[in-house]
Amino acid sequence: MSESTGNQHITKHKKTSSTQKALNVWGIVLATWAIYRSTIGATAPIFFDEVLLKPLLFIGPVLWYITIIEKKTFLQGIWLQVNDWKKDGLVALLISLPIVLLLAYSLFFLGFTVTGPRLVLFSLVALGMTFSEEILSRGFVARHIWEEKKNIIITVAQASALHLFLRIPRMMTTPELFGQKLFAFAIAEVTLSVVLTTLFIWRRNLLPVLVVRYLYTLTLMSLLM
Repeated sequence: MSESTGNQHITKHKKTSSTQKALNVWGIVLATWAIYRSTIGATAPIFFDEVLLKPLLFIGPVLWYITIIEKKTFLQGIWLQVNDWKKDGLVALLISLPIVLLLAYSLFFLGFTVTGPRLVLFSLVALGMTFSEEILSRGFVARHIWEEKKNIIITVAQASALHLFLRIPRMMTTPELFGQKLFAFAIAEVTLSVVLTTLFIWRRNLLPVLVVRYLYTLTLMSLLM
């Protein structure tokens, strides 16, 4: 084998995969978010974090990578479509039914009260958190893993683990989360991530994932904050 052929062979094996490039983007986002949360972010208002900063920090690099590197439209690159929105919406609502029932039960029978201004705040925060994290974790990372592995178990396991890592900076810098609460929250996050990643791969659409995650986040904030 000639030296030229050998070099081409080595270069081929060293070529970075599309998934690895996507994970590099994810890693930069995680590192930046972790540094921010461990310094000034721990005392920043949640509205600033989730509605203003996180969409810029989480979605910005994804938008750049999909449109500039992959040369796709943004919606195509994150599998967000509305062609079959009625069916996808129905699936999302059925999956979210236990969450909605829990919220209704808590508000009407357990005495939880959420005032108008707080409901608006919770809705905006839940919206910002949902779009930022799901576009990065599901629409970007899980999509790349699935397209390379074509294995639902590997995709769900890897995407769910990566999403948990993405949540750790906030979990570790939130004083209210400690001990059993922190453990329970982590278990809930992993369980939800498994459901959402499975739903994402099944429907090939980020839309139902956004609906379920938004209702979950809004319910959690209404009950705990």
